[in-house]
Amino acid sequence: MADNVAITAGSGTSVATDEIQVSGTGTLGHVQYVKLVDGTLNGTGAIGGDATNGLDVDVTRVPTDPFGANADAASATGSISAKLRYVAATGIPVTAVTPGTGTAALGKQEGEAHVAGNTGVLLLGVRNTSHSAFTGVVQGDYAPINVDAEGCVVVVGNVAHDAPDADPPMKLGHRAVNLGATPTAVAAADRTDWLATRAGVPFVLGGHPNIQSSEYFTSGAITDDNILPAIAAGSAYVITGIMVTCSNANVTSPSVRIGFGTSTLTAQGATNADGVAKIILSHPGIAPGSGVVKGNGAGIIGIGASDEELRITCSTPTTSLIVQVDWFSIAI
Repeated sequence: MADNVAITAGSGTSVATDEIQVSGTGTLGHVQYVKLVDGTLNGTGAIGGDATNGLDVDVTRVPTDPFGANADAASATGSISAKLRYVAATGIPVTAVTPGTGTAALGKQEGEAHVAGNTGVLLLGVRNTSHSAFTGVVQGDYAPINVDAEGCVVVVGNVAHDAPDADPPMKLGHRAVNLGATPTAVAAADRTDWLATRAGVPFVLGGHPNIQSSEYFTSGAITDDNILPAIAAGSAYVITGIMVTCSNANVTSPSVRIGFGTSTLTAQGATNADGVAKIILSHPGIAPGSGVVKGNGAGIIGIGASDEELRITCSTPTTSLIVQVDWFSIAI
């Protein structure tokens, strides 16, 4: 069939039209409906499209840079086409965010030296003064940085009290005070500073928060008697200082052995015996008016086992022998 179709008004082939009123004339006219097909000779392939989005457009053969290089082609954002691709992929205008790792870019390369005036991103944290766990966060998940009420990053120990120890320790600082200063007391269970001299040497108080001091007196010979109150099973005595003094009125020099035992002391060893256990103070004969001292209360000189008493065996002092002990007890 030859190209072209003759159209005769009132007869022949019907043509789809839209009857409209010609603007300004009051007369009616017809607008013909037209479908588009490809432009090849004898081609009948329809060009796609719909009422919502209009004609389909093929962008697969658009040049890499259809607009040509522009003035900022050497910048992190690249050419105009690069900017268009960035906006299409992220929805963020290139005027609001500069991608890449340059001076004005938000990103920075690992190991890159800091330069004054570089652009960066404000890092925000989540206030978490109660130190509550974030719901749903498990090993390997992203989680927000925690801050306190002043916006300071919260740093806490990574191992709880009474949990198995792990990881290297943290280095601690101190607050310097003048020698002779009296620090202000805080309430029990409150946090407090660790104090040091202005040269950084820490003040350390030896002993125990509940150190006890006890006295024992005898005027006669003693065998395996307990010096301190009875200790309960599951607890033990820790001795930090012990002193034995004899009256100047004594006419003998009593021997003394003090140590731990549930009922008796370890027997005196034979000559040159090695490693006689559980004896913390021993003297073959304390002269009248003199004594013997071990420890100063600032360090441990002996620890008993569960249910072991601190006991004494001594010969007759004639007048008096006094034992003074600094101690505390612990669960064991």
